[in-house]
Amino acid sequence: MLTIFSTPRPFKGEFKTIQENAISSWINIMGDKEIILFDSDDSLEFMQNNDIKIINNPKLNSFGTPLISDLFMQSEKLGEGPIYCFINCDIILPENFIDTVNICSKKLNKYLMIGHRFDLDYDQSIDFSNEDQKSEYREYASVNAQKHDKWGIDYFVFTAGIWDSIPDFAIGRFMYDNWLIWKARRNRIPVIDATNDVMAIHQNHGYHTKGFSGEKSVRNSVEAQENKRLFGNAWNFGIQDSTHEIKEGNIRLKNNLNEESWYLYRLRKVYPEWKWIMILYSKLYRLVNKSLK
Repeated sequence: MLTIFSTPRPFKGEFKTIQENAISSWINIMGDKEIILFDSDDSLEFMQNNDIKIINNPKLNSFGTPLISDLFMQSEKLGEGPIYCFINCDIILPENFIDTVNICSKKLNKYLMIGHRFDLDYDQSIDFSNEDQKSEYREYASVNAQKHDKWGIDYFVFTAGIWDSIPDFAIGRFMYDNWLIWKARRNRIPVIDATNDVMAIHQNHGYHTKGFSGEKSVRNSVEAQENKRLFGNAWNFGIQDSTHEIKEGNIRLKNNLNEESWYLYRLRKVYPEWKWIMILYSKLYRLVNKSLK
């Protein structure tokens, strides 16, 4: 069972269509799944009609923003699992999503699966149980969606217990996604890049909610600064720091020369207490490989 969980914004304005599209795609992907939404607000009827588990008491900060730590804790406690997926509520998932998750689960006992998102301007409602609407959307997305850079990480598929604890990051205020990857690496958890097999579509939108006037104002907010404080001495890890990748259903360890060099370089960020040992080992590695050429 895959437990998909998210926390939507109020279903108003552009976010009504965006979030209903995303949730419709989750409902209609093939495979064994359940959906948990936190603080569903005025969308209760929509959620009940689609057999979604609603949790109305997420832990909030003083600004009323849900905390990542509580979302993960409650989902692992109340969800069936044993595989979980935290996802932003503007992401449309492809039909092969659970198939890809199952491949990872058969190969690895513990893992974190992430991937690039693909950005798309699309403001039409989509019923993913309607084959015509679904086909029209898929065709449009295949031509017009643009791959985001390595920092566009909007879903996290993981096995239970890979983080011993998570700081009280405010959702949507940056840096928590980078911390989740860094901490997984520090806990020696395989991190799988699923970009090649999973085309997760991000429906573009503005940042004009809760008094913000754009992305820059979110980054400069008190909440974002608190996330930065909680981030502490962690490092800004992204998709480039995955240890494995899945392509056409096959998982491989990223171990060509360039990938291993990057892996060794980043180890000093994963284990800063062993920094000088990592630096010496990296130099020896480069010298040995240079002599073998």
